[in-house]
Amino acid sequence: MRHLAKPAGDVIVEQREMYNNGARSDSYSTLQAPLPATDYLSTLRVAPLAGSAGARVTWSGRFTPVGLSEQEVTGLFHGIYVAALQALRQSLAK
Repeated sequence: MRHLAKPAGDVIVEQREMYNNGARSDSYSTLQAPLPATDYLSTLRVAPLAGSAGARVTWSGRFTPVGLSEQEVTGLFHGIYVAALQALRQSLAK
């Protein structure tokens, strides 16, 4: 179980469902979040790129939209993950 607090005071509660270091796969459910979705289950996979120092990151998610269309909620989640990956890339470049 992981609790994340945002500066605005919002809390995100996540529960790990599956972790496999060898497969570079991590799956978790979001139990509480200030997001327009419920029943959220996400899987993140990281695979090294052959002959490169880079990696391919894939994300899949399942959720029930609340108050927005599925496309709008998917766009919101996509923006969150792109921002997180950009922050990670910047921190690794230092």
